[in-house]
Order: sequence, then C-alpha cells, then structure tokens
Amino acid sequence: MRALLILFISFLYLFGYEYNRFLLNTQADIYPKILLFDMNLPKKVADKKINFYIIYEDIDKLVAQEIQKRIKTKYKKIGGYLLDVKMVNFLKALSDNKIDLVDAIYVLKSERGLMRRLAKKIKGKYIYSFVYDVTDLPLGYLIGLDIEKEVTIYINKKVLLEEHFKFVEEFFLMARFVE
Repeated sequence: MRALLILFISFLYLFGYEYNRFLLNTQADIYPKILLFDMNLPKKVADKKINFYIIYEDIDKLVAQEIQKRIKTKYKKIGGYLLDVKMVNFLKALSDNKIDLVDAIYVLKSERGLMRRLAKKIKGKYIYSFVYDVTDLPLGYLIGLDIEKEVTIYINKKVLLEEHFKFVEEFFLMARFVE
C-alpha cells in the first residue's frame, strides 16, 4: 500500500501542478495593473521600464509561456511604463543576483522549500511579489488573487508592512489581509 501511495505522489509530482486556466488568465490581466496602485512606483521605476519576471518550475514552462504571451499581448505599456516580461525558472532565480534588479515577480507553484528560499531572497528589496496560489502568501509573498464568488485580492500584511509598500487607499478597500 505504501509503495502505491509513493508511486501516486511521484506521478503527481512528475506531471506538475494542475492550474486553473481562468484563474491564470485573470491574474495575468490584473497583476500588472496592481502595480499602478503603489504611490512609490515612480520612485521605484526611475528608468520608466517595469521588469516583470514569471518564476516557474521547468515542468510548468508552457504555463509560464502562456502567461508571458497574454501579458505581452495585453500590455505593451502600463501607466506610461514599458512592461518587460521575462520567464525565469526557480533554480536560476535563486542563483542569479539579477533578480535584485527586478521590479515584480509572478510565482507559479513549486515545492514549499523553493518558495520559501525565493521569498527570503527578495525580502527587503521592494519587489512586488504575486503568487498563483494564495496559500503561498504566508511564505513571504505580497499579493495573491483568487476567484471565489468574485475576484478577491489578498495582501500579506506582514510583507506589506516590512517592505513599506504604499498603495492607494482604494486598493486596500478592495483587498483582504492575510496575517
């Protein structure tokens, strides 16, 4: 019985996480717009270009490509800023110091240890961090979006306060806080 359970879990891991396409598309449409709610965006993006990375596991490369294509098709610019959307796998993101130069990341599903390491790497760097799964917010990410009866935006209160993000008040009225 144990061998069967281990085989089943291994099978699930090999074939990746099952993504909700509607949720992915909604997040891809909304996450770039959320950046415009930050009052510090003009100071953060002095070069008038937002570097937006999609962080993914190798098995989810096609999902990341779909998101990248959707964002690039919908947004050449956002609020007067050029939007440069790139894909970076987890291991490269964790080993590469160029992530420090990124303005925003959208993190797909991964093993919790990798998720924690990435959150730790971006901590204190004023990087907007968005996650696919809102249950990953407590690992150290800023914003998640879920579809319940309506689209719901979740903000990690701890990350918000530690990083000193300054969003407009209307954004907070639309969101729920996660401790």
